[in-house]
Amino acid sequence: ESGRYALANDYDEQLARLIDLMEQDLAKRDEPTTDADREEAARLHVFLRMLYLMDGQQARTMQAVPHLPEPHQEFWTQLFWGLANYFDAQNLPDAGARATEAVTQLREAADRLQPEARLLLRNATFCHKIDGFGKYARFDRDEFTPGQRVLVYLEARNFHSELGEAGEYTTRLRTTVEFHRSGRGPTAGLVETTDFPTTEDTCRSVRRDYFNAYDIYLPDDLRPGPHVLKLIVEDELSHRVATASLNFTVR
Repeated sequence: ESGRYALANDYDEQLARLIDLMEQDLAKRDEPTTDADREEAARLHVFLRMLYLMDGQQARTMQAVPHLPEPHQEFWTQLFWGLANYFDAQNLPDAGARATEAVTQLREAADRLQPEARLLLRNATFCHKIDGFGKYARFDRDEFTPGQRVLVYLEARNFHSELGEAGEYTTRLRTTVEFHRSGRGPTAGLVETTDFPTTEDTCRSVRRDYFNAYDIYLPDDLRPGPHVLKLIVEDELSHRVATASLNFTVR
């Protein structure tokens, strides 16, 4: 038992020594003047806050990380807040309450970086029925005939939402659909392009479950064989563009 306490005391002493060394090192450094120097200084400050968290110094853990843009500072503050709540059994003895607080702060942290993240498209698929977000019925096989009507389901993430005067968040995505003949040779390549009107969505809360449903008629002049449907989506508010491709066969 005494050996375990001695080990704990030694651990605490070493942790305190490491914190002191990092603080001294950062205090001696000149004010960074280049992007690389600022990034390195911010990295060390993040590591120092990790040590504060290990040492139970929550107030110092949540101090803003210098040399970063404000959204990035808020990201790290919210992230460390979530981690601190996860382990704070003293003030939050209920595990469910700790999980709730941690999830809330981690989502807030992600929201701070989302405006800089690339537009992401997921779960693109051919369907014959779409009832809502994540609720769709796929075809048994993605084999179609020229001129056939199909539905395409697509989810988007990291889109930009703009808060308007009415207190609603607006999202606007514009889509271009391209049909390509697969393979090589004179018949391969782009067959047809279709532009869809901008899809505008308004919501009183920041939307995370955004999806688009496209009602598409395949070109009448598609030849039998493998093809690709390419979705090119532009976020008109952030001007970011992403693509998704679906393989299908014309019979």
